[in-house]
Amino acid sequence: MLKFPLWKKLFVLGILLVSVLYALPNALTPEARENLPEFMPTKTINLGLDLQGGSHMLLEINLQATLTRAYENLEGEVRSIMAENRYSYSKLRANSDKGVSFLIRHADEKETIVESLRDELRNVMVSDEGATVYVTYTEAELDRISNHAVKQSLEVLRSRVDEFGVSEPVIQRQGQSRIIIELPGVKDSARAKDIIGRTAQLTFHMVNESMSPAE
Repeated sequence: MLKFPLWKKLFVLGILLVSVLYALPNALTPEARENLPEFMPTKTINLGLDLQGGSHMLLEINLQATLTRAYENLEGEVRSIMAENRYSYSKLRANSDKGVSFLIRHADEKETIVESLRDELRNVMVSDEGATVYVTYTEAELDRISNHAVKQSLEVLRSRVDEFGVSEPVIQRQGQSRIIIELPGVKDSARAKDIIGRTAQLTFHMVNESMSPAE
């Protein structure tokens, strides 16, 4: 039979008692925790969504709308350059798929116009096809615009989630344009959706997770 010194037994007993004291608040109601003596701990373990339930949302940022606004801004820059240099043009418009395009009225101005746009605009590609000139963002700039939109969305969502007072919410990016939000303990999912999705310059879509991205 194993025999242990008395000090070891007391040491183990002390550890067990301290462990029980720190674990006890997790078994009590909030009202009971408020009535505990001051010397006792009152903090509880933060349970995740899988243990205490709550709200889970998967949002998708409308990057198409973001790119549309970016090209609308670019359209304004192109229009200003054309006006300042008094170039003749028509049908200047922005399109999120093809960028900014317009028709040149005088063929002899085409080369000058293309060079002016290349000199005065940054992070764009300028090309022409016949009398039509196209101004599009580079792939690197499109990625930067998309990433900025996602980062901005994360910041806005974090500020909105703070209203729930959740100690350890999960707010993280998934893939190129999706954001996962988990709010442990928040059972009112309708209110959560209302606060998180309220009107702003950001456009979100609730994602049906039972369907594949292709669908």
